[in-house]
Amino acid sequence: MKVVEKFTEILGVEVGNLALKCLPFGGIYLIGGVTHGISDYLLHTDTFLEAFFKKGRQSKKLRHIPIYLVKSNIEVGLLGSEE
Repeated sequence: MKVVEKFTEILGVEVGNLALKCLPFGGIYLIGGVTHGISDYLLHTDTFLEAFFKKGRQSKKLRHIPIYLVKSNIEVGLLGSEE
């Protein structure tokens, strides 16, 4: 469980860093096997969000960026390859 907690914290920090670089006001979409595997932990703890927003005076900008957890039954890669 400590590994999942640390991974979630690192994920939050890095997603927050990327959000400050790109300012994706349309949202950030968390997707993939690892994200799906820890989705219960992401949804029921504040570890990810605390690490995501922990950016000092820049955290106000991050409060305007929605974060979405994409369900595993949606095949995003396949949807993008259709004509």
